[in-house]
Amino acid sequence: MSDSLDRLKNLTPSLPSLPSMILSEGRGHVIEYRTDDGVSVAVGLHKSGDVAVCRAVNSAGYFPEHSHQEHETVVIVEGVAIYHLPDGDIEIGPGQSIYIAPDVPHSTTFVVTTRLIAITVPAAEGFPDGG
Repeated sequence: MSDSLDRLKNLTPSLPSLPSMILSEGRGHVIEYRTDDGVSVAVGLHKSGDVAVCRAVNSAGYFPEHSHQEHETVVIVEGVAIYHLPDGDIEIGPGQSIYIAPDVPHSTTFVVTTRLIAITVPAAEGFPDGG
């Protein structure tokens, strides 16, 4: 496994309820998370300069609370997600987006299987280059 993909394992230490993380090299740089609720997230990660982009498919369920140092914008492509933030819950659907500031704790309930694109700035060190 490459150093970049090894580094990705360490990018989400604040997700203690994720019992497994599977990384695979190759096209799309896939990470699969399995939460206690059985939710799985397959992510294609890449970065270009200071921007990281991931494409994700999330099964219906709950993704646990976490935070990160990057600015994050999430665009829903298909499905419905409820983002749980300190100031309240926000439901977004296809074509809608949400911005999450650095260090803001958040969790997500995916109402149905949901496809999304998440953009983070700056790209965390260790994200693989290319796409």
